[in-house]
Amino acid sequence: MIMSFIESDLAAALGIVLAAVAVYELLLIFPMRLRVRRLRRRALSYERALDSMHDSLREFATRLAEDRERGSARLIRLEERIAQLNLRTDARPYEQAIALAEHGAEQTSLSRTLGLTQGEAKLVSLLHGGRSRQSGPKQA
Repeated sequence: MIMSFIESDLAAALGIVLAAVAVYELLLIFPMRLRVRRLRRRALSYERALDSMHDSLREFATRLAEDRERGSARLIRLEERIAQLNLRTDARPYEQAIALAEHGAEQTSLSRTLGLTQGEAKLVSLLHGGRSRQSGPKQA
């Protein structure tokens, strides 16, 4: 009889422990497992989004590098063209100044554009400025 009493107490204690573990599982562990699962899914979606952004940034950087190379090549061509034009015009700044003055260019524009001094620009402007306006048909 004592044995059956001990066995029944042991069974009851074991039942209580199992019930406590089940309640612990239901109330604490199960919600935590659900939350961990949700966080893993969210982390996976963030990882996919970051991978997509990384790929987009890599493509953008590639296109940017290509555009920079094209721009550099274009700039080199433009610099060469400007140098060629400067070689053609360096020998005749006064001819250009006269032509510009005849078309109404101002002194500051002549000095800035052609590298003339203010005195040179003023002289060209005085001598040739307005000639195109006065060179119309002469009236008797």
